[in-house]
Amino acid sequence: MCEPTAIATAASGIASAVGSQAAAEQGASARNRAKLKNHERNNQQYLTDVMLNNAIWKNDVQIADVQFDQTYMSMIDQWVQQDKQLDKIFSAGHYKIEKSIRKMYENDYAGTMTGNTAARLASKSVKDMGFETAETLHGLMFDEEEAMLKQDITKGEADRKQWDIYDKIRFQPIHGHAPPPPIMEAPPSRAGMFLQMGASVVGGMATAGVFKAPNVFSGASEGVTKAGSKMFTDPTLMSGFVPSSTGSSVLPLQSYSGLA
Repeated sequence: MCEPTAIATAASGIASAVGSQAAAEQGASARNRAKLKNHERNNQQYLTDVMLNNAIWKNDVQIADVQFDQTYMSMIDQWVQQDKQLDKIFSAGHYKIEKSIRKMYENDYAGTMTGNTAARLASKSVKDMGFETAETLHGLMFDEEEAMLKQDITKGEADRKQWDIYDKIRFQPIHGHAPPPPIMEAPPSRAGMFLQMGASVVGGMATAGVFKAPNVFSGASEGVTKAGSKMFTDPTLMSGFVPSSTGSSVLPLQSYSGLA
């Protein structure tokens, strides 16, 4: 095969090796770029989630502050209502005591009469007024204690509501770690390309016959052929054959000098 064909064969193999290596490196680079792009998008989504979670938590804190005030004002309103009810009870008790006092003075005529009967009648109205006053005051004391107990219960309920509200916003949102960077793909080794290029060059050289061994016996075989033809055509050489014990003709050793 001619040398241009061998060169073209080697060049084609080298170009194929270079092209395959370039395609593999470009593929690895494209995959790495895709990983970096996804990582960038994940980081952007992470930052967006952090911003939204912080905004939601801050809004919840403001709402909790409003709920604190509403709970406190609700407790105050219940206290005021209970105080008004207690005032109403005390007012009714005062009127009842006042009524018993008026009744006592209306029935008091001890000044117009003398004797045991007058004293007994006068003391009876005072005793009745004292009994009614004691009963009224006793009821007022129980009503006051009941109102204070209700206020304590109302305060406890308000405290528990405020604690529940605070428990929802006392911790800031935990965002966790940012997305880790991707593991990049290493570019393919060029050793295979160089081996393939070397194989292509060696193949081209083999195609050109560089590694073909020369025929070292081509000249010697030609000389032997010429000597043989001379031997059989020259009668002086043929006359030197002597028969051997085996029946074949053997040429004497000194006759071989003419073959050179």
